[in-house]
Formats: sequence, C-alpha cells, structure tokens
Amino acid sequence: SYVNLDGQRQPFRAAIRAPGQSRPGWKILRRLGELFELSGFDFTGLEQVAERINDAEPDVGEQSFELSDAGSTEDSLWRIGDVPMYAGDGLQRRSVPLQNTTHADAPVVRLHPDTASSLGLNDAERVRVTQGEASVDLPWRADARIAEGGVWLPSATEETRGLGPAVGPITVEALP
Repeated sequence: SYVNLDGQRQPFRAAIRAPGQSRPGWKILRRLGELFELSGFDFTGLEQVAERINDAEPDVGEQSFELSDAGSTEDSLWRIGDVPMYAGDGLQRRSVPLQNTTHADAPVVRLHPDTASSLGLNDAERVRVTQGEASVDLPWRADARIAEGGVWLPSATEETRGLGPAVGPITVEALP
C-alpha cells in the first residue's frame, strides 16, 4: 500500500507472480532482520505485515480537513485539483524532456470569471491561495469552464505540494 497525496492509504495487489526465484521485498527484509537477529522481523505472512501497517499512523502532516470546514455560506470556495500529466511519479518528475513540454508548465489558478469578479481579482496578476495554514502565490486566469465557486488548482506540483487536499475548501485573495 501507499499513502496518496490526500493522506489516504491505498492498498494494491500484485498483478502477476514474481519471475524465477525472486521474492517480495517484505520477505527479503524479514529474512535479513532474522539473520541479524533484529526484533520486529518475525512476520510469517503478508497479512501480518498489512495488519502492522494498518495499525501504524501515517505521517501526513498536521493538516486535517473535513467537509464541514467548507462552511455553509454561498461565498465558500472549493478547490478542484488534478495531478498534472507529468507529475504522477518521480520518474516523470525527473524526466527533463517531459518537464520541458507544455503539459508540465507551472500551475495557474483558474476561476470562473464571475467568481474572479466577486473576489475583486480583475486587476490582479497574481493571487494568494490558502488551505489550512499553508498558502502559495500564483498567477491566475479567468476560465468559464470552471464552475462558479470552484478554484482549479493542480496538486502534486512543486508549487502546490504544501497545500491541503486536491478537493477541499480554499481561499483566494488578490495580491497587489
């Protein structure tokens, strides 16, 4: 399993058996721990490993968001974020040719024109977006494809990695 960008644990299963005499990583680590007489390496099955992982608290930072954080006013903004095409994993993020394409451009905050107008952003070139205690300053664009009250802001980028979840409450303010 792994902990995704929103702090949720996501399990998965192997699609095929390992070739030849190769062994899963947990079995290799268990055997090495046994050889070095280390404690905590006494697993005999993957179920025990999964159980221990599920008992552990993942380190996903100090931020915690609930749907109730959005408030009940119609003035609330809601982040809508995707993971950009070439930000999915470390191999893609370190690939110079992929990062030199337009698909890897720096993120831009996109808002519906009416939302931008109600926030007084029309004359601003950059905005400050805030989720929880984290904020980032970015350029913005009006985009009629975005729902009113929505803020389209990619996640999993260098600029936005410290913000909260890809879908959650957010604030936007104009920068001078």
